[in-house]
Amino acid sequence: MKKIFLLVVSVALLLLLTCCNSEYLPVKAYGEPLYKSIVVIGFDGAGGMFRDGDTLTDGFRAFFGTEDSSIGFDYHCESPSISAQNWGSYLHGVPPLYHGKDNTSASNSRFTNKNCPSVFQVIHDVYPDAHLASISHWIPINYGLIETTAGVYKDPDRPGTDNEYSDEEVRDRVCSYIAENGAPTLLFVHFDSPDAAGHSCGYGSEQHLQAITDVQGYAMDIFDMFDPETTLFIVIADHGGTPDGDHGGKTEAEMDIVFGIRGKGLNPDAMEGVEFRPRDLAPIILTAMRIQIPKNMLGECPIGLFGD
Repeated sequence: MKKIFLLVVSVALLLLLTCCNSEYLPVKAYGEPLYKSIVVIGFDGAGGMFRDGDTLTDGFRAFFGTEDSSIGFDYHCESPSISAQNWGSYLHGVPPLYHGKDNTSASNSRFTNKNCPSVFQVIHDVYPDAHLASISHWIPINYGLIETTAGVYKDPDRPGTDNEYSDEEVRDRVCSYIAENGAPTLLFVHFDSPDAAGHSCGYGSEQHLQAITDVQGYAMDIFDMFDPETTLFIVIADHGGTPDGDHGGKTEAEMDIVFGIRGKGLNPDAMEGVEFRPRDLAPIILTAMRIQIPKNMLGECPIGLFGD
């Protein structure tokens, strides 16, 4: 039995690596985008916010409680439950083994794997004039996970791991950018204070829960700048953590994550029974954009999510 198991695992890894090394072929649009703008806001270290959504503010709960929205708190992140591995999976539509980035490499080297395009790169290839932006507290996202060829406005964009702004400053910079440049086609925003509080005080501590409450308010400030009739709103987390301030393992506290989505015409019933994973985000965005999903992407958009 052990030999059979090892054989199955070996075959699965071989198939995965074969797919990883396959050439990325350009894709096409198959219709008009369903939304003028897509806004993705990530809460680092917020887990299932934090246990089964128990930190949701009234405003946030109401925002993702409409008939065209869905929010869940017991989806699972990719393994290991670490930031770069999961933000990379969100952006590239693949498991961490595929995109190959960890916290160290994302902080000191650019993303150059042309056969593993980010959702930004795919959109840019189809719509070269699309307005794309990423404003992030944790700078390795912009520096090491999003290609320099993807036509993305990045703030900041430099190597290292020390943070450029506080979450409040990230909120302010996002709002200022939108006010000056208009609503992007795809906007990615990253807030880091929940993870910082979790590491320093323990995940689930009073300080950690307060940080999750604070970033919900910052997210609502950003959401308020977009027209709900023409915008797809998404909220995600990369991992949770333990009361001791750790993550990277496979306990529920570390692996559970939130995924919330709202948009006019969205079918929330399509999320019932779905095991959402970070690798599914990029295909969901591309489906909303009515862009073909590259064969290199291993995630999936839930059937019927946009009324297909």
